[in-house]
Amino acid sequence: MRRSERQLLNWVFESAVVIGLAALGGQWLDKRLATGANCVSLLLLLAFAL
Repeated sequence: MRRSERQLLNWVFESAVVIGLAALGGQWLDKRLATGANCVSLLLLLAFAL
């Protein structure tokens, strides 16, 4: 496996982990605060952080 392929796979894996954590965090916030706006704002923050 070439170095660039490994970097791409690593990036895809890290992105999947971040998206999964964001989804879980959003669900937790929705349950705690009962609003969808918190989930949206969390996802936007994570999107800009990447």
